[in-house]
Amino acid sequence: MWDTFDLFRVKRAIEALPESEIIIIASNKTVANEYWKRIKQQLNINKRPWIISNANTNDGLPFLGALILKIDRWWENKNATFVMEQSRVSKLILPITYIPPHRK
Repeated sequence: MWDTFDLFRVKRAIEALPESEIIIIASNKTVANEYWKRIKQQLNINKRPWIISNANTNDGLPFLGALILKIDRWWENKNATFVMEQSRVSKLILPITYIPPHRK
């Protein structure tokens, strides 16, 4: 049995906030891209998220009204403190611990 709780939460959030930008923070860019790939495949989404890597300066990210996905060990990202400060103006913040791989 696949654990799909976090996937359903993301689906509901995207359906409730269809116009919102999606910002992803994870421990590194590889993890963020893999999780987004899983979300995109399973929910058939064509949106493109903003991914906060450890190298970003994060200037100009659309935090106002955004949906922020804090994935896996996101606090290991050196920009985590900045994201926590800026996320106060977002619409929704979802901590995501696991999104199962896509099954055909």
